[in-house]
Amino acid sequence: MFRLVLLTLLVCGCAWQPRGDNFRQVMERQVGKHVDDPDFYPVLYRLRQVDSKALPNGRRQERYLAGYQGKCEVVFEVDPASRTVVGWQADPRDSDCVIPTRQP
Repeated sequence: MFRLVLLTLLVCGCAWQPRGDNFRQVMERQVGKHVDDPDFYPVLYRLRQVDSKALPNGRRQERYLAGYQGKCEVVFEVDPASRTVVGWQADPRDSDCVIPTRQP
């Protein structure tokens, strides 16, 4: 019985992810994508763009509302020549910056 409980705890512990980890993984996969790609997160989910501005390094900063009820601000840094995403950022403490995972 003890071994069964221990095995169950180990399996559950390995499967557990922090709440925002799925969001972070999805946003990391956006780096390198073209901003017009149908698979680019803001295009695919038709996110509302709230700001776009030039950065001192020549790139553009594109700000969208994402996450639960569109309350998470996510910012993509875009190379204007290639129109590809070179980076992203969001407040990691923001509880709205999550993508719910399927429950088994």
